[in-house]
Amino acid sequence: MIQLNAEQIRDFRGCRYLYKAKHIDKIVQKHYVNERDLLPSQFEDAIKKTIKYFYFEAMNKNIVSYKDLQKKFERLWLKEKTVKDIISDENTPQKNVHHFTTEGIKVVYDFYKVNHKNPGEVLLLSEDYSVPITKNVIINGNIDIALNKNGKIILPIYTTKGKAYFSEGNEGYYKIVLDAIAFKYKTDLDINNVSIISFKGGGYKQDDIVIDKLKVRQLKEVVEEIYECKRFLPNHDYYWCKNCSMDKYCSTW
Repeated sequence: MIQLNAEQIRDFRGCRYLYKAKHIDKIVQKHYVNERDLLPSQFEDAIKKTIKYFYFEAMNKNIVSYKDLQKKFERLWLKEKTVKDIISDENTPQKNVHHFTTEGIKVVYDFYKVNHKNPGEVLLLSEDYSVPITKNVIINGNIDIALNKNGKIILPIYTTKGKAYFSEGNEGYYKIVLDAIAFKYKTDLDINNVSIISFKGGGYKQDDIVIDKLKVRQLKEVVEEIYECKRFLPNHDYYWCKNCSMDKYCSTW
């Protein structure tokens, strides 16, 4: 039996050698990351934690005020700084922080406006899972939020990424299908749809994706293929090879 997550499935589908190098041989490539490049992921993390705080309070029949929600975001995002500190700081990195700060406040406002009167029933919140998907494969991951809203079961995914990240072949796609399978296993309830809520650029755009039986069956076939794979040959693909962290080790070079 093997255990898989969305990233591993994405890597296998892109290049079997990449999957083997990263997840079986455990070859780790160290990359220098500029602190500025970390800001988008840190921003998304702060927004997600703010939204989870809203739903945690909703689970306890408490609807927080917009002011409290904004303060929660500012504490998570700015840490020891205040909005006034960020705006008055003329250093370039801080200008980037200011940009994300103003975007974040708008996102929090839009989220609150849409959800505070009808947050729905929280079914799961920050739920880790490790569940069998076939007799040979266990899937691992985390469900951020599951809601019963107006009689529909939905998994809202709050993200800075666009809808394309959740199209087939990308890690986001495998995550939402795995989450839907795990939710069904844990609750015996079917997901009506996954709502991709993108706050890229300070907006608040929602796209709904239906996780049907075909998507589930196809994913089960993929994980069985991974389990049965014996030869991890590289994929001669320009896009993957050009951006691959394992090109140093790959036999195609």
